[in-house]
Amino acid sequence: LYPSHPHVLDANSHMLYALNWLAQFHAYSWKTTTTTSDWRKHLWERGGFWNKKKKNDDGKLKSSWLNTCKWLSKNHPTYVTANTKSLATRLSALSEALSDFMLRQSKSSWSTMIHGDYKAANLFFKHRQEGNDINDDDERAAAAAIDFQYTGAGVPAEDVAYLLFPDAYINYWGEENSLLQYYYSTLMDCLMMSNKGGPSSLPWKAFCSLYKLSQVEMIIHWLSRGWVSSTIGDAKLVRALEETLDELDGGSAFEKKSQYINALE
Repeated sequence: LYPSHPHVLDANSHMLYALNWLAQFHAYSWKTTTTTSDWRKHLWERGGFWNKKKKNDDGKLKSSWLNTCKWLSKNHPTYVTANTKSLATRLSALSEALSDFMLRQSKSSWSTMIHGDYKAANLFFKHRQEGNDINDDDERAAAAAIDFQYTGAGVPAEDVAYLLFPDAYINYWGEENSLLQYYYSTLMDCLMMSNKGGPSSLPWKAFCSLYKLSQVEMIIHWLSRGWVSSTIGDAKLVRALEETLDELDGGSAFEKKSQYINALE
């Protein structure tokens, strides 16, 4: 039924089908926020491999960031600012407070079941015949997902952020806003059709904020495991990361965790 398994998702077809499936998946478990819900008792307290309780390696994070800065300076110097080199210190200072904040969000009114490893490698699609795209009636069933070992509680933006995370093959920076809007509008349609909510259940501004914070948490995870920027998509990710941190800490690390907690709230 789903024989197509591309390693890169085209922004105008496969990615839309993937986001459509994801919105339906998130809507299905919406408003099951108490810890007594059956699926919450049997799945991860927080879904996603990037936030498991293994402590991030602070030394590795800073070493990876140093190598990233060297690569950026050599290959994309326009993406390096006066504050870029200090990002590792700021990420390290933010890490614990951000993890605690996202855990609270996974128990909030806009939490749901997330896939936790939603990427091209775990997605399959129906064939699109030459000159005959899948029509609107079939679009909801155009994709299927596998590999639910990291499924658990979270916020929808986490799965979306990981799906759009740049890799060696492709990045979606040019289409990011339109893809986010497509996912969000599809989620809202699903919630309204099932009488579970609408835009007030997860305002667009809150969704975008959680999306940016999810990017930050993921890059902390990758850096502490040796990730180094190597593509133009990564360079743009660093720029987005710096902009998000600037909004939080104003350009320099806070001295206390409580300051980050206040900024995140």
